[in-house]
Amino acid sequence: MVDISSILNKYRNEKNRNGAIPLSQDGEKEKNKHENFEGIIASVANIEFIKNNDDKIESELYNLFSEKLISNGYRHYEISNYAKPGFESKHNLKYWEYENYLGLGPSAHSFNNYSRQWNVKNVNSYIDSIRNNKSFHEGEELSIRTRFNEYIMTSLRTMWGIDLDFVEREFEKEGYDYIINLAGKFKGYGLMKQDKKNLVLTNQGKIISDNIISEFMIPADE
Repeated sequence: MVDISSILNKYRNEKNRNGAIPLSQDGEKEKNKHENFEGIIASVANIEFIKNNDDKIESELYNLFSEKLISNGYRHYEISNYAKPGFESKHNLKYWEYENYLGLGPSAHSFNNYSRQWNVKNVNSYIDSIRNNKSFHEGEELSIRTRFNEYIMTSLRTMWGIDLDFVEREFEKEGYDYIINLAGKFKGYGLMKQDKKNLVLTNQGKIISDNIISEFMIPADE
């Protein structure tokens, strides 16, 4: 097992000395970088290591992973996912970007921004319903509050963040003002930033993304 403490100490020293993890300049450094990175993965895969360390170390590991991957050409396009441009998960992006999708087959789900449907689970029932021109799915209409909360929850997890034009169009001025006012606090703390018409989490904000997202959620009684 690789000594995770020594790797973290090296990471801290490099950060203090250079302000960032230095990029490799030759093949030997590239080899060492990948060996260290693979060692980190092997170490943190041990659940006991995660349990026995505090939030500060977890934050450092998160930043270390992120910097290593980004320096190798990966984009941090979703809180838990990195990919090189063009290799993002097309399936999951439909959910994270709150796009419409059609589900075909038993148990499949569909979404059109205003309602959600799910097909029956049993294959025979699904086939019989289609043959007899009967309904083969159930569904629910989504309230404005549910739609708003779901959009916040999915969009803030991505590198594109909250699209303010979309918010103003779908949730009108009230939803737009609510987000702008609340975002001001997190921008002041350095946890969010505004990129043109999009609000995104900073690296520090991503570490506590669940807490930030929960604050944007509109409670059921409002």
